[in-house]
Amino acid sequence: CKLTIEIEDTGIGIAPEQQKKLFNEFVQIDSRYNRRYQGTGLGLAIVKRLVKLMKGEISLRSEPGKGSCFTFSIQLQYAETSNHTHQSLLEENEDISPHLLDRKLLLVDDVEINLFVVRNHLEMLGFTDIDETLSGQAALDAVKQYTYDLIFMDCQMPEMDGFEATKLIRQFLQNQKKRQIPIIALTANAFENDRIECLQAGMDDFLSKPVTQQQIAHILKKWL
Repeated sequence: CKLTIEIEDTGIGIAPEQQKKLFNEFVQIDSRYNRRYQGTGLGLAIVKRLVKLMKGEISLRSEPGKGSCFTFSIQLQYAETSNHTHQSLLEENEDISPHLLDRKLLLVDDVEINLFVVRNHLEMLGFTDIDETLSGQAALDAVKQYTYDLIFMDCQMPEMDGFEATKLIRQFLQNQKKRQIPIIALTANAFENDRIECLQAGMDDFLSKPVTQQQIAHILKKWL
């Protein structure tokens, strides 16, 4: 099959005489924009080489002041079957007890794509009762309203970070004489002192981004 992808923006656009050289290495269209639109001028050159390695084509349509549209096409072969991958995932995670799948989970991260990735992993594992919040304060508010079985908590967030949110959640549950919830740190930092900081803040365990489905499955089996 032929796969064609278009990426369109509403940016500054590119003049016709500059479009031909845009895919060359170390080219930026106008030095006047360098401070605002910074880059090395290598990105599109690398993209063009990758597309050519896949025996594809790449092109550009652009109008100054109105934006640009980059298009690439590659030829792909259909996979023989999608059942094998799905069955492998089921076999790899078959020791997740079915009674765990009805547990209620909370995902906390200020970046929506991170929430999407973790939610996708959880849904592939069979979990369906999943809430999301974009801030530490929203996570605290959610815990006051609902009962969760486990929380995945991002560490670095504006206003109230994951460390502060964890401490306040612990205090609230203690004051309300409710059971403590396993809180799993999600962080881009993977050093030992980062793990220690998470544990000292009251978190129960630690995962460094990007997380895999297998890592999440292991955490869920361990803490649920």
